[in-house]
Amino acid sequence: MEEVEIMPKHVYTVKLGELAEIPGSPYAYWASQSLRELFQKYPPLDRDVAGQKEAPKIADVKVGLQTSDDLRFTRFWWEVDTGNIATSREETYRKKWVPFAKGGKPFYQDIQLVVNWLNNGEEIKNWINPKTGKPYSNVWMLKRTEKEFFFHKGLAWTKSAWILEDPHIDVGFLPSGSIFTAKRMTVFIPESDHLWALLSTIRSMVAAMSVHLVNPTGRNREASHIAQIPITNSVFTSSTLTQLPNEAHCLLCEWATGDETATVFIMPWLLQVWRGFSHDWKPVTNHPLARDFEWSEFESAKELRGEGKKWKN
Repeated sequence: MEEVEIMPKHVYTVKLGELAEIPGSPYAYWASQSLRELFQKYPPLDRDVAGQKEAPKIADVKVGLQTSDDLRFTRFWWEVDTGNIATSREETYRKKWVPFAKGGKPFYQDIQLVVNWLNNGEEIKNWINPKTGKPYSNVWMLKRTEKEFFFHKGLAWTKSAWILEDPHIDVGFLPSGSIFTAKRMTVFIPESDHLWALLSTIRSMVAAMSVHLVNPTGRNREASHIAQIPITNSVFTSSTLTQLPNEAHCLLCEWATGDETATVFIMPWLLQVWRGFSHDWKPVTNHPLARDFEWSEFESAKELRGEGKKWKN
């Protein structure tokens, strides 16, 4: 590729073969050689969705549930009895609601919605469109996803992309015990120890640029786009890539303990400061996703809680 400067504009001379180095051969004429080479050198995140069956299998990229009537099938978690919230398929046969991950922010997003999934989604599955003979919901398309990935932890990102505000992919940790949506699609990886390093990778500018090259004109980040992100195994051995997103997640989760609408709410922020931090504090919501809450051991978190090194000296 050659860049020829013609004041005040730039002209890019690109060979057709260079465009073909990017999956789908998009008209991404501005792509540098180093970026194009990533797609040739490294396997895609999900070989099956990317259509590269010969590549090694790294992860599964999945589209989640679309109810087609959220007003009917979803509620905020505080609108229902928390004792009626299930976090496994087995529990849905005696509990009506399941945490429903819709929308979100990078690293950590409190799951404030629940979806009616009583008897493994019986009502949603039986709400049939008479014109097609299939459910109004996309659940009929998710048989393998529902069976193998619902209620499992992963990395979820929001479909809508606000590239002008922040080009990075707003990917965050999805806890086990929840169902993800069609607009909060999710990546699942067999080695759970690799989740945090993979989060760092997907959140990186390189991943964002890779997706932008695959879909240069789109404002949505579909599963087919995320699946094309080139991945090198070396990221999974990096302690830095593992620690940083985990630390960010813990800091944001602990901050949410002062939000009265959060599933991990303990007490308002002002009261936390006034009373002084205590490790004995636990969420008061009785939400099942809050039962495993633990204060982190990261030094940055201790500093914010007023128990770091500088507070002891």
